Amino acid sequence: SGKAGKYFIQMNARSGSLTDTKKLIGYIFINDTELNRALFQTASSNGSEQYSVTVSGVYSLSAGDTVKGAVIHQSGGTVAFQQNGAWISGFRLIGA
Repeated sequence: SGKAGKYFIQMNARSGSLTDTKKLIGYIFINDTELNRALFQTASSNGSEQYSVTVSGVYSLSAGDTVKGAVIHQSGGTVAFQQNGAWISGFRLIGA
């Protein structure tokens, strides 16, 4: 961040096809420390559906802090993530 304060941060990842009953987990890291995660458990009967996981929160940041989003899957092998469904965003909360 360029300025200290409270920030709303959100990340999203959209998977390619995952196999049945597997997990998709999204994370937010600040300064390489995991601060928040969200879990999506698939329950697909055909294993060819796409899923999204979104993580968000309000965090106190100092000037120079780094923010990263990450996602892992439990499907085994390689899963292509959708380019138009992966993003991270944030904004500083005024007056917070």
